[in-house]
Amino acid sequence: MVSPNYKHFGDWENAAKELSLAGGALVIAGRRLIPLGITLFSLTIISYSIDHFLYAKEAAGYVPSWIPYHIFWLYLAGAALFCSGISILLNIKRRLAATLLGIMIFIWVVILHIPYALSAPLARNEGEVTSAFLALAYCGTAFVIAQVNSTRV
Repeated sequence: MVSPNYKHFGDWENAAKELSLAGGALVIAGRRLIPLGITLFSLTIISYSIDHFLYAKEAAGYVPSWIPYHIFWLYLAGAALFCSGISILLNIKRRLAATLLGIMIFIWVVILHIPYALSAPLARNEGEVTSAFLALAYCGTAFVIAQVNSTRV
């Protein structure tokens, strides 16, 4: 279903999530589908980078209180997402970019997603649990893309 506010960039996030997961599945599926999978995943990562810049003030509360300079880290993460997405998409040091992206997302899983998922009973916190597993899937997809032979794609 199309959002009534389809011009709002954030409303496309759910579609982007599904496309990126499909992209990961296509990369795993086989040689002929790898380029499409990499493209879907990369475009989603790039869209998330844009989200980091557009919604930095709203997302600042998601950064744990023990980490200083919340906006700085959101902008840095946005820049890292953008650079890795472009690098993977254009096959510029794809292995390095995908590996670093996977490491970065795994760090987020450990310091952001797992604590938030465990912070409240499941009945009130299902979105955080889903978000943790989604981030873990992105991490795994990035590592799979890092292992794709760049001469074949």
